[in-house]
Amino acid sequence: MRRTSWIIVLAVRLLAACSSKDKEPPPPPITYQPVPTPEAAPDRPVTAAEVPVVEDFDEDSEVQINADNFRTELDRIEAEISADKTP
Repeated sequence: MRRTSWIIVLAVRLLAACSSKDKEPPPPPITYQPVPTPEAAPDRPVTAAEVPVVEDFDEDSEVQINADNFRTELDRIEAEISADKTP
């Protein structure tokens, strides 16, 4: 009898200890913002006049790039190209 009452007292104390702990509030739910989708491609075909070619950039490059800054411009162009390739 004594052992049974001891077990009951111990069980009641354990239940009281478990229920009296300060419970942390659950973290707020994570909300996701929708990602904007890119605009659709035009329905019309692209003409050859709209596609840039090397000749379109020759005049600009002759003015912007010279013997003093060609390494800097080359590094800038390479960085721009590698940035376009990364997804």
